Amino acid sequence: MSHVISSAKKLSKSNLPLLIYGEHGSGKTVLAQAIHNESSRTGGFVTVSCRDSNAEELDEILFGRDKGAYPRSGAVERAKGGTLFIKEIGSMPSSLQSKFLTHAGKELVYNSSNESFRIIVSNTIPLDILVNEGLLNENLYRSLKSFSITVPSLREREEDINDLIRWFIASSNKKLGKQIVGLSNEVKTFLLEYDWPGNVTQLKNIIYQMCLVSNGPFIENTDVKDILQQLDHKETKVKSSTNSAVNITGKTLEEIEKEAILLVMKLENFNQSRVAKKLGVNRTTLWRKLKEMDIKNQSV
Repeated sequence: MSHVISSAKKLSKSNLPLLIYGEHGSGKTVLAQAIHNESSRTGGFVTVSCRDSNAEELDEILFGRDKGAYPRSGAVERAKGGTLFIKEIGSMPSSLQSKFLTHAGKELVYNSSNESFRIIVSNTIPLDILVNEGLLNENLYRSLKSFSITVPSLREREEDINDLIRWFIASSNKKLGKQIVGLSNEVKTFLLEYDWPGNVTQLKNIIYQMCLVSNGPFIENTDVKDILQQLDHKETKVKSSTNSAVNITGKTLEEIEKEAILLVMKLENFNQSRVAKKLGVNRTTLWRKLKEMDIKNQSV
């Protein structure tokens, strides 16, 4: 994370597009906001998620609506002078990709005028894979391909968990009007040993829940037993299924391979990074296998 933060500070001075990669919940939005805050831009930080809307809704969110009783400006217009952050750009419908490239094309080159905006995009899957699969406009990808940063998952930076816990407790205290100062050793040990498949977002939500049900000054195991059991149940459920095996009787190699991949996907809660690691393949190979076998990605 020290390397990520150092790179982010340097890249905040640029006007070129930036790609941010990372698992869901790893903190891509927070990093993009920090890069904007560190920049000299006086405009706002406008966020658009391509996963949350259909093509028609996303079109209106991006480009606005000039007809009807309630015309509205789009994100492309409102981002002038600031930063436009597109979350999960790989999910942008193909019908909008060319339109976005046309409307935002001049912003995809060095442009420091007051009317310009910087474009930052995020995605969980490397965009070159989506180009190869025909899911992303190659011209759009070439225009976006300047700098990139990868945010590591929380389990790859366990040394950050204590600091994040303190930060989230302080944030929760402010929202809830409480004065909780920390965790009991038992609760802290559990959180440090947990795998956090939902990354920083999951940790933030859990700490908020704990602060909500605790009277303080320390969050004790008895106060949050149900919350911990819920986490432990999910983890135990995954671990208990590791004894499962692939039935190879009467099956082709392709069928066995698909069943094996499905089994590991379930064991790893459909987290593609962990699945690829466990299978001993890179993410590009796994992505192609999933596509060929029509295995849906259910990661959250």
